[in-house]
Order: sequence, then structure tokens, then C-alpha cells
Amino acid sequence: MSAEEEPKEERRWARLLGLRMVAFAVLLSALFGTGIAWFIVPALIALPIVGSLTIVYLAMSSDTNSRVVQPVEHERSHRVERP
Repeated sequence: MSAEEEPKEERRWARLLGLRMVAFAVLLSALFGTGIAWFIVPALIALPIVGSLTIVYLAMSSDTNSRVVQPVEHERSHRVERP
């Protein structure tokens, strides 16, 4: 990954992971503001699942390995002969 692409990739990770935190804060605020206990259910059950799927998506779609280094071929300096 080049130096120009790193800030874009960091912003993408922060944006997608940050949205989950904002959703959690909104649901928790709704719980405390209204007293309706059901607002905690998506905050504690659905958001961790969404967070796990988001991390998997980000990791699989990340372009950190765009510059692949070709493996070096080594000559064998010795041979093992079988009897």
C-alpha cells in the first residue's frame, strides 16, 4: 500500500467501525432517556454481531497486500540421493 492510500484506508476503517459505536451510543441514550429496556437488546446482541461482520469485511477487502513481492528461487546446493 502506498503512502497516499494509507490515510484513505484508515478513514474507511474508522468510519465503518465508528458508525457501530455511534449506534451503540444512540441506543444507550434512548434507553436512559425513555426507560424502555428493549433498547439495550440491539445494543448488546445485534451490534457485536454487526461489529464482527464489519471487521471481517474490512479485513477481507483491505488492500494492504497490493504490492506482492515475488519469491526468490534458490538453487539447491546439494542433492540428497535415495538409496
